[in-house]
Amino acid sequence: MQAILASLQKTNGNDIGGIFALLGNSTTVTWTIKTGIIPPSSNSTQAPNAITETLGSTPFEVTTTLQSSYVSQATNVAVARTLIHESLHAYLGRWGRLSNMPPNATLDELLEGYMKGTGFSPEDQHALMSGIVSQMADALQNYCNQNGILLFHERAEDLFWSGLTKTPAYKLLSPARQDMITRENNAEQQNINVPNPAPTGVDITPQGKKAC
Repeated sequence: MQAILASLQKTNGNDIGGIFALLGNSTTVTWTIKTGIIPPSSNSTQAPNAITETLGSTPFEVTTTLQSSYVSQATNVAVARTLIHESLHAYLGRWGRLSNMPPNATLDELLEGYMKGTGFSPEDQHALMSGIVSQMADALQNYCNQNGILLFHERAEDLFWSGLTKTPAYKLLSPARQDMITRENNAEQQNINVPNPAPTGVDITPQGKKAC
């Protein structure tokens, strides 16, 4: 995982990529990333792949834990995706604390709360959400380019949508797109070939390699 994190810290060119440099060099935020065993939440039977928790105020302490079993099975592309996802969670975490949101708020909840606070219309909120997903996809593509991995932008976006399925913006995607998002995510997360829903389509294969 350290090699993946080191590559992501070299990512630049957009706001999402810059979060790693910002958090890594900040004197007011301490961001710790580790692996461990994460139990299921009280309202779910499935344990999450990662969780980001926020504590304190000065310095602002953020801890991201990646599920050990997930890191040992998933591809490097999936783990890089998760770290980018959690970096945005860490970045928005301080805003959430100052806005009295729960310290264990999900990224879905933080983004929804942030967008509601802007006073944007639902259409504007969808555009903002899509723009954030596009920037996260840019950062993942940058990581893949550094490591000789071919990843098309739409598939990169799909990997991020898979972690934002509770947002109103995700619900506006077509059922076919949502199905493809699930299949592409399973391919990377489980490092397996997944059947293509198209009758003559080839299997969906993982683009990355085993992370650990």
